Amino acid sequence: LLMWAKTRGSSEVKAIAPFNAMPLVLITRNPAIQRVEDIGPNDRIALPGVGVSSQSIMLRMVAARLFGDANYQKYDALEVNRGHPDAMAALLSNTEIDCHFTTAPYLQRELAVPGVHAILSSTDVYGGPGTIGVTFATKKFRDANPKLMAAFVAATEDAMAVIRNDHRAAADAYMAVSGDNAKREEVEAVIADPTTTFEIVPRGTMKVAAFMYKTGAIKVMPENWQTLFVPELHDRAGS
Repeated sequence: LLMWAKTRGSSEVKAIAPFNAMPLVLITRNPAIQRVEDIGPNDRIALPGVGVSSQSIMLRMVAARLFGDANYQKYDALEVNRGHPDAMAALLSNTEIDCHFTTAPYLQRELAVPGVHAILSSTDVYGGPGTIGVTFATKKFRDANPKLMAAFVAATEDAMAVIRNDHRAAADAYMAVSGDNAKREEVEAVIADPTTTFEIVPRGTMKVAAFMYKTGAIKVMPENWQTLFVPELHDRAGS
């Protein structure tokens, strides 16, 4: 959304295809925090990309809902920029970071530790599944390479079908590429989690766009979700 808004009229970045609607979950080891409203000035929330990541935007959306639009940045000062592996290590090492806006597979590993619990999911924010990751390209590249773009979209859709229908093959592929030393059963369980959707249909993008436009993060509101994506996806039942 940020790149789309900033490149309109120039390179014109367009989203190509989502590759999952995987929940982002805010967890904590602080027993005093049972809901987002319990987060206080001494707590620290690790997430990737203060003010710009999906997690940070979602916290702003929740703050606006709980405390009014004028207070949407209520939690910004508590955010700490950490990649997920470092954030998990910090959370479990009793550092000043006592909250982590995490995702699989770190989510499952953290929740397995006694005392760690979830207080918010992106599903709550979206009101259902929400797109997290997308591939993207410039409009110029797409227009100059229509066959390549069609092949890429088709290949992505095929990959999503494999992940949905053959969890073992998907786990093997993930482990081979990532070098993750997790047990295959653990990886398969993450892939099979019913709260995660592997598809190339955009979910919830306009809800996030509307919030970002209202708060000034983007200066123009997209007309619809198709405005953000390449034409190869326009016939999908997205949102």
